[in-house]
Amino acid sequence: WAATRALLPAFERWPQAADRLWWGAAAGFDGIAQAWVDRGRRMLSRGRVVVTDRLHGAILAAQMGIPTVALDSSYGKVHASMVERLCDTGLVQVADGPDHAAALARDLLSDAD
Repeated sequence: WAATRALLPAFERWPQAADRLWWGAAAGFDGIAQAWVDRGRRMLSRGRVVVTDRLHGAILAAQMGIPTVALDSSYGKVHASMVERLCDTGLVQVADGPDHAAALARDLLSDAD
């Protein structure tokens, strides 16, 4: 991350350098992405049930086997994407709103106990 950030001012001053040296900046992208996924896994694994309005949060929690309640975004991205498929696994339920999400999460927690 630090190396990538250090190259940005040079790329802004000399765009032709960016064309030639982009690989130097890109070399750190996989490590940065993995660090974010690891951070997400640590965060999600702290709970017994996940309530999220983020598509990637729902996908990651389901991959980890954590029961998940997904709230849809204002434009339907979560529902229109993978959540329908994830619902078939029994790990993800879609809530109509915050109150419904809280009720579903309570039901999931009581089922787990």
